[in-house]
Amino acid sequence: MKTNEILLVDDSSDIRSALREILATDFKVNVSEAKSGFEAIEMIKKQEYDVLICDVVMLNGTGLDIHSYLTEFKPELISKLIFFTGNTAGLQKTPIQFFKLIDKFNYSELFLALKEIGIEFR
Repeated sequence: MKTNEILLVDDSSDIRSALREILATDFKVNVSEAKSGFEAIEMIKKQEYDVLICDVVMLNGTGLDIHSYLTEFKPELISKLIFFTGNTAGLQKTPIQFFKLIDKFNYSELFLALKEIGIEFR
């Protein structure tokens, strides 16, 4: 079985830590973390990821900055971009493509989205 690479992008270290632990426990994944959109873009330039789980509103580069980068340079990842945010209402009206928009505290919906993408449970 393949171990999938996930990039988790959130400016809250508490959210990143909790989500990393949940993902590593339930899925066969390696989880990398970025605390800003610009840090994530630099990581995406250097490594291949199977899924991006990304907050939208962050300092030093937003989820939309990551989306713009992917659109131009890595369009194949748009279908693997999950916006995991507390601000779902504002983004629902944005005419951009991404795989899923999930409320930050809806872990069951996140798990379903990962399964849809093809990430395997342990």
